[in-house]
Amino acid sequence: MANIALPICFETTGNLLAHVVIVLGFVSPAVAQDFSQKSIPLSVTGVNRPELVALDEMMDSFMRKHQVPGGSLAVSKDGILIYSRGFGLRDVESAKPVLPSTRFRIASLSKPITSAAIAALVKSGKMTFDDSLVSFLNPLERAQLHPRLRSVTVKQILQHRGGWDRKSSSDPMFDTVRIGKALGLERPATQEELIGFVLQRPPDFEPGTKYAYSNFGYCLLGRIIERVSKQPYGEFVKKTLFDRSSVASLDLGKSLAVQENESKYYVPSRKMVVGVVPGVLGKQVPTQYGGWCIENMDSHGGWIASAETLVLFADSFNRPESCRFLTKPIVSEIFKNPAGDDKDVFYGYGWLVRRVNGVSRVNTWHNGSLPGTSTLLVRRHDGLNWAVLFNTRDGSNGKNLATLIDPLVHRAVDRVEGPVSIGRGVGRSDRNPFKYSVDGHRTPERIRDDVDHTGSQ
Repeated sequence: MANIALPICFETTGNLLAHVVIVLGFVSPAVAQDFSQKSIPLSVTGVNRPELVALDEMMDSFMRKHQVPGGSLAVSKDGILIYSRGFGLRDVESAKPVLPSTRFRIASLSKPITSAAIAALVKSGKMTFDDSLVSFLNPLERAQLHPRLRSVTVKQILQHRGGWDRKSSSDPMFDTVRIGKALGLERPATQEELIGFVLQRPPDFEPGTKYAYSNFGYCLLGRIIERVSKQPYGEFVKKTLFDRSSVASLDLGKSLAVQENESKYYVPSRKMVVGVVPGVLGKQVPTQYGGWCIENMDSHGGWIASAETLVLFADSFNRPESCRFLTKPIVSEIFKNPAGDDKDVFYGYGWLVRRVNGVSRVNTWHNGSLPGTSTLLVRRHDGLNWAVLFNTRDGSNGKNLATLIDPLVHRAVDRVEGPVSIGRGVGRSDRNPFKYSVDGHRTPERIRDDVDHTGSQ
């Protein structure tokens, strides 16, 4: 598995990912800003496993129906990567296929990663979940902090209960131009400037009293990680959460550049917006390339990664005793209901959680959304994990692709029949790792609207 960033809990289990390309007839979105009806082939790359054909069929049908340029699906079972394939094109103009190792902007799938980085610092004894925000600020920042924010804790920020509600005010991470003007600047505000601006203003609600999805809160968590670890956020995440010899599939994204082995991103119109990042500031640009600053979004929506890397990261939470950045008590804390009630669906620390048939079993997941990006990462209670990444956001019906494919992956894995090898690409298992009857983890409309909403990453 060359160039797969594995969580430190795991080692590679053999080369499962020799690339095979199958060419099928397909009508797909054609150019970067205009999804015209141009006939191009749908490539399918990765190991063909006949016993997992239900997954192939599901992805093929889904991408045809919604005219998705490119996507990737990876599935693991009990810490072993058992399925990883690329579908369609990562670069429509050059007809380059998506590979299993292709990297995509993962948007808000960055939040479970940031939560895990906080957990690593808690495990090391350098901080606690109950520490207050004010304890990480310098004297000037403390003096300027709005009094109603002095009680905010790391735990509340992780749970989106820190007091910031973008529906009541705005999402500062996508409002840098307005904040810049408010500060008397002739340019968009930097990350540091927008943080200072928001922290001096009253919260939208009393911290700890309700849930309101907040990208800004996770931006703050990234800065806390930097101050506690004394390392840049991205550097700390790579060194602490992932195998140091194989981090090439994980990187922080760039607003204007497509990095090595990264997909391009597509939106279904030629609509242009005013650029807000250096190099295209004030110019008309495609929204996914300069319409917002992904560099500002590092800890809440800035990572690029492969689907393979994400499912193996998700496996870390299944075996905390063998992880150097998790413990069983920390995992229990991450997935605990913040309200302490009997609701079946809630937001923990960087993960949405659904109780399945009682309290003891849970499915956890997160989705991500940006113009040109739709992503989904799922941990199912039976040891299955999957990640689905697309290089456009909306389906043919205008709904988010991650929301649309969510129930379909559950159904596809439940359709798999017969023994499936989960060893080093050889041998057979006497048990079928996919045959479970289980409710999907789908989100009630209230939470889905918050997490899937445009700009929530």
